[in-house]
Amino acid sequence: MQKTYNENSTQHIDAREFTRKRPSTYCGSTEYSTQLLKELFANSHDEHIIGHGNEIIITVDTEKNEYTCEDFAQGFIPGVERPDGETMLSECFAVINTSGKYDDSDDSIYGGSALGLNGIGLKLVCYLSSRSMITTSDGKGQRETLWYKDGLFQKREITKEKIGLEDLDALEKGICNLDAHIKNMQKYTKNILVCLNRFTTDTDLEIAYVKKHCQELGCKFQVSTSYVNGGKGAIEVAKEIVNLCNNQVDFKPLYSFDETIINKINIIAKEIYHAGNVIVSNEAKEKIELFTKNDFSNLPVCIAKNQYSLTDNPKILGSPKDFTMTVQDVRLASGAGFIIVLMGNITTMPGLAKEPAYLKMKISKNYKISGLF
Repeated sequence: MQKTYNENSTQHIDAREFTRKRPSTYCGSTEYSTQLLKELFANSHDEHIIGHGNEIIITVDTEKNEYTCEDFAQGFIPGVERPDGETMLSECFAVINTSGKYDDSDDSIYGGSALGLNGIGLKLVCYLSSRSMITTSDGKGQRETLWYKDGLFQKREITKEKIGLEDLDALEKGICNLDAHIKNMQKYTKNILVCLNRFTTDTDLEIAYVKKHCQELGCKFQVSTSYVNGGKGAIEVAKEIVNLCNNQVDFKPLYSFDETIINKINIIAKEIYHAGNVIVSNEAKEKIELFTKNDFSNLPVCIAKNQYSLTDNPKILGSPKDFTMTVQDVRLASGAGFIIVLMGNITTMPGLAKEPAYLKMKISKNYKISGLF
């Protein structure tokens, strides 16, 4: 029997729904996760090609199946609305349309306007990702962030950052992190100097607040302006260091080298990072047993973790307490004489490149240095 259809049989499918039903139309395959990462990179690379960006950072979190791509390029002006209510950012990220991507001013590079599906790569990322977020900043503190779920808009946030403005309230909230570091150092010695690298946006009131706070905790305090003034900007810091070196040495280690490897890890996690619990993966436990059997348990421990947080989660700021830390892996550096403990999601620093930067550095007969940058 031949089927018939009429105007009531047809249905309208928007671009997002069609893309999710037929991802291979754009990606060439239903296995499209790698393609989405390529699309993210390609968008940033376009900016680099025409001279608007000099750095692209790609982060892959295999556990959460998340990709992050950051570029420092021209970007979009945050918060600028179009006639249809979309902003420049949302127009590019989540609205498929046919238009000119570049005006005629770019014809020296592209040979004229690039007509077609405008920024289709970013839309694919938005439509085919279970969760997506895009942020742009104008470099002056204005920032726009969009959140999507399965390609559907969730929320928009346009903020004006206060960085660069005097903010004693924020300083008061965040100084607990400095407190934690000072108290950690006091477990080793009383000879402590806090050096504040002054930015041009730091105000006298803010610096005075930090200085008073450090002095109340029994610490010496100095300001360094060496980034701007060179060696002259660090003279007072150097003098204070010399004074501290003349004090009586009262250094004491945090643990005895005779402690077990597990005990050393627990002492550091709880005394320095203020964790309440430490979980050790089975793989790490097996290696620790192997190191112990081969008489390496008397070596000191070096913790490798993110630098942003006292925890092993870079998103937890301030001075948290009683959290759980996870030992993912341990490695033996028998030549250097320590055991490396990897906490959370961390990648250790690779070795030198095939052509390290020092190969381009030269010193002339007149003692002029070239090739540093």
